[in-house]
Formats: sequence, C-alpha cells, structure tokens
Amino acid sequence: MAETDLHAKLDRLLAGQADHARAIADLEAGINAVVQGVSGLMPLLSTHTEMLGLLLQAATREPLGDSDLGELLTKLMATMERVERAITDLPHAVQWASQPAASDSTGPEPGQGG
Repeated sequence: MAETDLHAKLDRLLAGQADHARAIADLEAGINAVVQGVSGLMPLLSTHTEMLGLLLQAATREPLGDSDLGELLTKLMATMERVERAITDLPHAVQWASQPAASDSTGPEPGQGG
C-alpha cells in the first residue's frame, strides 16, 4: 500500500510540474508580447520626437514677444526625450524583471545606473 501512495504522490508532483511549466511558458509568451509591443512603439516615438524638434526650431526662429511658447516647447521636448529613453529601456527592464531572482542578478537594475 505504501508503494501505491508513493506513486500517487509522485504522479501529483509531476502533474503539478507540468502545470507550472505551462504557466511559465504562458508568462514568457506574455512578456515577449509586451517587449515586442514596446519595441514597436519606438519608430512612432522617434517620429513624434523629430516632429517636436522641428516645432521647437520653428518656434524659436522668430521672436514671440511675451509668448512663452518657446519655453513650453523646450520643456515638452525635454519630456519627450525622457519618455523616449524610458521606453527604450523598457524591453530590457521587462526582461530583467522577468528573470528568476532578478534582485540577485549580477547586473544593475534598469534605471539604476550601469
């Protein structure tokens, strides 16, 4: 009888491992989809950044009097550059965070230097 119990326990353990493996595969597929989606944003973001640069150049060519448009566009451009850097780093950050024991990784956490 003890041998039957042992076989039953091993069967449950193996069945649980298969479920965990499927769940991990699903998570990996989801992470890959996020990374691909974010990577697909890069050309669009680059186009927006380029257009904002052109707007900034146009706005600063001629005096605007009391208008603060040039200053606002400069701030907007700086913000877009920060967003672009953040999105550029996002695929690496997602991959880093999805690694087992990411906090024990030898490399620095994304956004923490390195």
